[in-house]
Amino acid sequence: MNRKQYALLVAVVAACSLLGGMISGRLLTAKAATETKAEEQDKKVVTAEKFVVVDKNGKERAVLDVSEGRSGLWIYDENGKPRVVLGGIQEGGGLGLSDKNGKLRISLVEGTGRGGLYVTDKNEKLRAAFGMTWKGRVGLVLADENENYRVELRQDQDYNRILILDKNGEAIFEAP
Repeated sequence: MNRKQYALLVAVVAACSLLGGMISGRLLTAKAATETKAEEQDKKVVTAEKFVVVDKNGKERAVLDVSEGRSGLWIYDENGKPRVVLGGIQEGGGLGLSDKNGKLRISLVEGTGRGGLYVTDKNEKLRAAFGMTWKGRVGLVLADENENYRVELRQDQDYNRILILDKNGEAIFEAP
């Protein structure tokens, strides 16, 4: 091989090496970038059947749980009392709000074609309810501290009623 051929061979090898390095650098960088994006996506998605959130002292403050045909979110106050419950089952779902003693005070429920909003007092006695029955009747009921209905408003396609009762359950106003 003469000097000219040798120089040409060196130039071709150098050019091929440079070109190969550039191509492999691009491919490896693209692959690394793709892997990095996939890893970043994996960091954004967490899969589990139950999550427990604790405060800085290790006390449970929230639980998200899916098991046995139900799912729910429970949020606890600093004393461990349940304050918010959000749940779902195949037949429906609900939201419950509790007072500082853990007593259920407000419920919003839906299931099997009926739903309602219920309010209880500090003794967990029903004081107000608004809802719809599975037959399509809509109503509002206000009750006294003994859960005796004092005001009733009821409506469906064939029936409308307003009723106000005294403390003995006697009607003091009724329409129609």
